[in-house]
Amino acid sequence: MKHTHAKESLSAQIALHTGVESARCYQCGKCSAGCPMATDMEYTPSMTMRMLQIEEDETDRQLLESEGIWMCLTCEMCISRCPMSVRYPQSYGSPERNCTGKKSSES
Repeated sequence: MKHTHAKESLSAQIALHTGVESARCYQCGKCSAGCPMATDMEYTPSMTMRMLQIEEDETDRQLLESEGIWMCLTCEMCISRCPMSVRYPQSYGSPERNCTGKKSSES
């Protein structure tokens, strides 16, 4: 696996388009514990944040191909539980609009 440059990573693209910085997440898991869809997602919210932090081509590809980015209800339970106020749903919106070229209505 080739490590991407930070300027090319999915995490960097999300930060640029939404201001959500995956590095702020310290993996407490409160977002996943409160997410009503977490049990149905391939990657829970906290797993997604960790995968973004890795900044590798393969993990970026796995996230973009996962169904989880389409399952987020944007209920913001994760934000209300996050001690770092990471705006997790915004990071899901960015891949679907800016990276895959799809909109939610196309899925």
